[in-house]
Amino acid sequence: MSERIDFVSNVKGFTAVKKMNVDLTKKPEDILQFIVSIQVSTNSKIKSLLAEIVDVEKFIEENKALFDLDESVFLTEIYSAKTKKKITAVIPKEIDKNIKDAFVEAVQVYLLEDYFLKNNKVIAYHQILFPALKKLKKAIKG
Repeated sequence: MSERIDFVSNVKGFTAVKKMNVDLTKKPEDILQFIVSIQVSTNSKIKSLLAEIVDVEKFIEENKALFDLDESVFLTEIYSAKTKKKITAVIPKEIDKNIKDAFVEAVQVYLLEDYFLKNNKVIAYHQILFPALKKLKKAIKG
């Protein structure tokens, strides 16, 4: 039995097939790049699904000034009680209260990624442009 990494998604609006045989010719850096490519696919879908569930664009539009803040101030503000309350306001009421906090954190991650990408800073593995991922640059930025 050979070692493999398989990622297959065939869900409405999200089709992705990524497979890699892992043998003696594969170097750790090859495997790392492959796994990062899976993150590119999944992160892009996470962001689009989150935006379908939570009106992230409305939050961003109403809080544009956040993105003009200095990095340290932005980080403090994004985790402040005031901002968490504003994020909670754009989360649909029908979301189960047991997972509402997770949605607040998901929106915070969304905002962090946007802020740092706009400032040309990488904060997650899926944003690293390994040579094999350069063709996926649009997906990373999106």
